[in-house]
Amino acid sequence: MTHPNKKTLKEIIDLETFVADTMSRFERDKNHVYYTSATSDGVYRFIVDKADPSTFKSITDRYGKDKFNVFYETEIVKNADLKTFQVLNNQDSTKDRNHIYYHGEKVE
Repeated sequence: MTHPNKKTLKEIIDLETFVADTMSRFERDKNHVYYTSATSDGVYRFIVDKADPSTFKSITDRYGKDKFNVFYETEIVKNADLKTFQVLNNQDSTKDRNHIYYHGEKVE
């Protein structure tokens, strides 16, 4: 995860199209998908590079997908199969028809 942007929120976020997903840490507007991380200093928002805001959907608290990729927090889950990707019981483990992943990294 890269360091959060130092600009003010209103310089980055399009407030008219902004949508927060209360079931996950993902938010989006017409320009970006954001991943939020709560800290003792407040909430940091990271832009999820390469995520398509018009097709992005959260899967869990930390997983989301668009029409091109599956994401774990801000990173693309490499080689994930969009059609068969599913979350396992512990929410950190996932699988598709080819691999098993833990925290977005292939383990098998």
